[in-house]
Amino acid sequence: MVRKNGPHPVVLNCRVLIVGIMLCFVAASIVGCVTTGQVEEIVAKSNESMLPGASLPGAETAGPLAGRWQEDAARIDAFIAAHPGREVLASALRVRQAMLFLGYEQYNLANASFEMVNPQHLYTARDRALYELRGHLIWWFRQARAPFSGDDFQRGSEALLALQKRIDFLEDSPDTRDYLAEMRAYIALQMARRHPNLSERTRYFGEGMNQYAKIFTREDLALLLGHQRDQKELLKNRRQIRALAVIKTANGLIKETPEILNVVNNADFRTLLK
Repeated sequence: MVRKNGPHPVVLNCRVLIVGIMLCFVAASIVGCVTTGQVEEIVAKSNESMLPGASLPGAETAGPLAGRWQEDAARIDAFIAAHPGREVLASALRVRQAMLFLGYEQYNLANASFEMVNPQHLYTARDRALYELRGHLIWWFRQARAPFSGDDFQRGSEALLALQKRIDFLEDSPDTRDYLAEMRAYIALQMARRHPNLSERTRYFGEGMNQYAKIFTREDLALLLGHQRDQKELLKNRRQIRALAVIKTANGLIKETPEILNVVNNADFRTLLK
């Protein structure tokens, strides 16, 4: 889907860039009347609302998803109310609820859900990262539905720094790392596309693509290059598949300003962007 956001089109594909990160709970939070089956059911239902088999909305924020989000958000509220004192469980579900709201452009509700989280009771790297980055997430999801303003360059620069800081400590949680790395790449590409100054445009592009390239192994890059030469070459994981949409978005910017490709350091990734 191509959507206008300011003077330039932005290529967005929400259906491609979805991370299948299932919400995890420590064993201590699933005791007594809270059964594993109950937790799995509520997680599955909220997954269905965001997209089949997925637990996070697309990193590039392509607009509202289709589903019965009110019902699933209410189910989370009712579940938490029925199990008072389960702080670990409640905090994890509130993070999930906040991301559900973001997928449906309910920014105030998303912020309210994040505010109900007790960060001391977040135990997964995924939930801690999303909670810590909540302000940047809300800004980015909202920004994609409005013209890019001068203030957004400052907010975007702050988001790039905060996201990279968190990404650097997520080696043991690759799905979450990849999700945030994709989001960071899209923010950088958006800033590069919107900035009127060529040197700044080039800087944002290089910053985004060079950091994004670091999440790929040699095998990832080899398979992506093989797929680029012959689409019968099958990709093997979500990281590789989702990269195709990021590359496509970057290609659009390169066509407008070919010289920015020179700032990409990784030779294989630079070839993918040509």
